[in-house]
Amino acid sequence: MPKIWDGTPDSLRSALGSALAEYRQSESGQAMVEYALVIAIIAVIAISGLSFLGITVKMQLHHISQGLTKGSISGT
Repeated sequence: MPKIWDGTPDSLRSALGSALAEYRQSESGQAMVEYALVIAIIAVIAISGLSFLGITVKMQLHHISQGLTKGSISGT
């Protein structure tokens, strides 16, 4: 637990030093940020992949519908 400041410069320096040391040892915030970054990267990859697949599926369905209206499907 960090020391409490009693109004003197030395106690302020000591209290800030203790608080900074305790903050450096705490890694719970760091882990949360790492998880958030991993989730954000996965989301970007998933959105990109689904966007690409959506265009590909749309083109394939268009090709099939054109083939059905012409009476034959070629190149499938």
